[in-house]
Amino acid sequence: MSKSPFSLNLGRRIKKLRKERSLSQEALAEKIDMSTDTVSNIERASASTTIDTLEKIALVFKLEMSELFQFQSIPSDDKAKMAAFDEMFDLLKNEHVDILHFAKAQTKFIIAMKESFINRLRS
Repeated sequence: MSKSPFSLNLGRRIKKLRKERSLSQEALAEKIDMSTDTVSNIERASASTTIDTLEKIALVFKLEMSELFQFQSIPSDDKAKMAAFDEMFDLLKNEHVDILHFAKAQTKFIIAMKESFINRLRS
């Protein structure tokens, strides 16, 4: 069975949220009344899960269930990009919205500069 990008991203999100809360797979499994293998399979997208299980996980994390699905779709084979994205998220997650808008504008500027530089090299 091929792992869907959605399942891979959901698994990564759950793993990230679990680690942010300093929970082991065993501790999360106990809190949702499931096996450690089940938690591991969800995080690795090796098995599908139910809405009921996701609801239990969301309750443990004190989130709305929809918040489990708040992730960007990043190619699953690009682990370096995913790690960098996670680091950026960690740096910015507690910042004021004005800082987030500033960071977004600066990122757009840097990308535009890179594209301009590449176009000049091609000319």
